[in-house]
Amino acid sequence: MKNDRSVQMPQLVPKRKAFSEYSVSQVMIMITLAVFYILTFCPNLCIILALNVTSKDYSVDWNLVPASPPAAANSQDSSFGSCVCDLTKNQCDPNCCCDPDCAQSTVEKTFSKCLSPVSKKDMNYMCVQKSLVTFSNLDTLGISTKEVTQDPSTPLFCVYFEGKSVDGQYYSVVGDLDATTIKKTVDKEDASTVYKRMISKKIVYETVPTIGNQKTDTYLYGDKIPTTTSPISSTLTLTYLTVPRSHSSELCDTSSFVKFAQSDEFTHSCYWIPTSVDTLQSRCSNQFSYDKLISTVVGTVANPNSNNFKAVSVAQLISVSSTGVETVLSNTNIATTYTVATQTCTNAVIGMGYYFSTTDTGTISSVQLIVKVATLVNPSSVTLTNNVQFINGTINDYLIGTTRPKSGNPGYIRKKPLLAGYTVTNNQKSAIYQQVDGLTAPTGYGCSSKTSILFDVDSVYSCSLSLNISELQSLCLKNSISQLSSPVTQIGRYGNADYTNTNDWVAILQDSTPSSTWDSLKSTCNNIAGGVEYQVVIAKSGSVQNEQWKVQGVKRVYYPLTWAFTGDTTSSNTFWIETRVRFVRVSGQETIQKNYPAPNFLPFLPEDVFYPFSLIYSSDAPGSTFTVSSTNWFLVLISSLLTFVLTVM
Repeated sequence: MKNDRSVQMPQLVPKRKAFSEYSVSQVMIMITLAVFYILTFCPNLCIILALNVTSKDYSVDWNLVPASPPAAANSQDSSFGSCVCDLTKNQCDPNCCCDPDCAQSTVEKTFSKCLSPVSKKDMNYMCVQKSLVTFSNLDTLGISTKEVTQDPSTPLFCVYFEGKSVDGQYYSVVGDLDATTIKKTVDKEDASTVYKRMISKKIVYETVPTIGNQKTDTYLYGDKIPTTTSPISSTLTLTYLTVPRSHSSELCDTSSFVKFAQSDEFTHSCYWIPTSVDTLQSRCSNQFSYDKLISTVVGTVANPNSNNFKAVSVAQLISVSSTGVETVLSNTNIATTYTVATQTCTNAVIGMGYYFSTTDTGTISSVQLIVKVATLVNPSSVTLTNNVQFINGTINDYLIGTTRPKSGNPGYIRKKPLLAGYTVTNNQKSAIYQQVDGLTAPTGYGCSSKTSILFDVDSVYSCSLSLNISELQSLCLKNSISQLSSPVTQIGRYGNADYTNTNDWVAILQDSTPSSTWDSLKSTCNNIAGGVEYQVVIAKSGSVQNEQWKVQGVKRVYYPLTWAFTGDTTSSNTFWIETRVRFVRVSGQETIQKNYPAPNFLPFLPEDVFYPFSLIYSSDAPGSTFTVSSTNWFLVLISSLLTFVLTVM
């Protein structure tokens, strides 16, 4: 029997007009409506498409961008730096009790302690015995007290005095530095420094298993995540979720535990090199297997014996070509296969991002993955990347930047990523397209990956390019190395720089790029811009007792190298490119004292309150008198009263 739904009914379908049948006025009306729709309903989408924003950028919500940027925060206000542990925008930070994004239930059930709300703890406390304490309301006199949490068994009651909105010493506010001042600051440091240690970024991760989670359902900060494979059975062995990391080198020589509420500050990368024991074929069916990855289940609660597990789901699958081009795949139902004849692993997992959605009560509600796959043909090495994020929301909140990590609040914290982005405009509004990993440097095999530049860490990053003589000549004539090129034009002034406020960002200044020349006789490229140095001048701001680090100026300097091709012209040579980062601290910063005078407990009285009483004292100047001032009237009054009492008695 034929399905009625498949029967065509052409008589019910109206005939479309040919374009030529519309009048000119009708066409103009349709064009006008189309333009109105585009400008009204999709300005954000249109500008994103026009700029070809990549996954390395957070998106911009233009509804949050003001028509004119607000003034920068007042660094000489007592509230400046009042909650330095709040390091994630629109998300609760573990153990940060002053974080406004933390629900009270989260604080009570998942926090193991309360972090200090300020960066320094050298407050001067005054303590007395509790039995001697009498509470008085001194608010009207501008004095307030706060009790310091102590051991209940102590017999002491301790307070510290808190002044008004401007108290204590503050660093003077200085504007952004120009290129000349940055150069002078750098030269001054060079002249006063005999030896400056440059380090390469190495990160050490915990590799020794720690004590297992307590058998409770609520995750605490730092708990490991139980995991196994699906389908779950009593014969399966439970383990803890790990990700590949580098320990003593850039090789993937160890694994790091994924721990509850401990998000990565940037995407981590390391290299795997095949050996006779650890072959591509064995990896293809294990660590690189997409099928095994998506069969992973993780514990929604901390107790590994609770049998409460949640399967991971793939939010996005990205195919990476041999040249590094990324393409989002619509079909996530793929398989990893190995071909012995060609030594090829198809759809090998080379990158993964774990996004854990958590609840206010310390459990995991979902786990989503962003997976990168590639086809590996007998590789000499493979770059592996991974990233772990814990989100009080959805993965979309993180990807579009609704929740995003800070590098300080407000001042930068050492070894946090240096915030970076570039300016974009939309309907006379300006904002910053912020880079997910901050300012980066090219690293890895073939300069195929990026490494985040960390605040106040002087570093040198290098990677190599394999070029034949034709490629070297072409690169030399272009006078540009794409791996060193960066769209970044702005650096976050503070660690909590807001993308909606362009006043929160410092422009990168840059000298002219060296001009390269090709010497065909010597097969040499002279003065190619093969290295770049970022000179970042940093300074203290805010209260001297709670100093906050800021970026005062940034300069990008390309320096020339000479690349000479040697040996067989039919082969390739290896050439190294460098990225240097220097952080220079401003010395001899000025401070200002901002204190209110002590409050007057006694009322003000005019100077002539005791007139005509005056005392004559001997002096060479005739007629000299000593008048009782209002500052001494109280003592005079007390003396008079005492004299009267003694006389009566």
